[in-house]
Amino acid sequence: MDGLLPAVNRHLYVKGIKSTVYASQWFMTCFAYRFPLEIVFRILDIIFAEGHEAMFRFALALMKRNQETLLSMHFDHLLQYLKEDLFDAYADNVDKLIVDATAVRITKAKLDKLAKDHEEEVWRNSPESMERESLRAENRRLAAEARKHESLLEQLSHEHVNLATQLVEAQVAAQADKEAIEELQEKLAGLQAFINDDRNNAEVKVREEMEAVIRKNTELTKEMAKILDARNDVEDELARMKHLYAQSESEKEVLHKRWEDLRRSLSNE
Repeated sequence: MDGLLPAVNRHLYVKGIKSTVYASQWFMTCFAYRFPLEIVFRILDIIFAEGHEAMFRFALALMKRNQETLLSMHFDHLLQYLKEDLFDAYADNVDKLIVDATAVRITKAKLDKLAKDHEEEVWRNSPESMERESLRAENRRLAAEARKHESLLEQLSHEHVNLATQLVEAQVAAQADKEAIEELQEKLAGLQAFINDDRNNAEVKVREEMEAVIRKNTELTKEMAKILDARNDVEDELARMKHLYAQSESEKEVLHKRWEDLRRSLSNE
């Protein structure tokens, strides 16, 4: 942590809080004592796929996410926060935890070197009896962790069985849905064929009616042309009769005038 979060590391050192005080419980339980099981399962999947260094990435991601809060706390509140409240930042957003952990750059070689350096320091600073006790404690811790992992694996196996059962049920339901869809598709195809036939019949009927209308319009056009021609003939004849009538009236006036002149002449004699 000194390389990735030096300020936090220095703050914890000043407050006298060692990583073993709070982090050992994280690693022994794979964070199961605080996170819901669905989050723990996702963390375990990544640890199984990438190795134990992935667990350290999750731990560092938690510290980095909460570093501002950690730097503002004193010993009592700080220790309580590290054990209990550190995980609240990701309680509702496990995807963000995985993204942040993936962004942490720490390799297996680096962890191996740190472990080796730590072992050498312990060897240099501790008597053999304390070393043996440390090894026994480590063995007990590893045994407890192994039992915890076995329990988690058993839970995972149970979950996998349930998921397999649900998958089979889902496949059966999917097959039933597929058959129902195929039946509906057949009915739809039949209905579409019926609609197409009905549409074709309607188109033929409309086309026949249109042709009949066109023929009737053609006949009416011809009849109208004949009527117009006859009307023109009548108008011409009417004009001729009007002209003859006008001539007749004119001749009538002339004859009437002559008659009046003749009658006056006879009266004078």
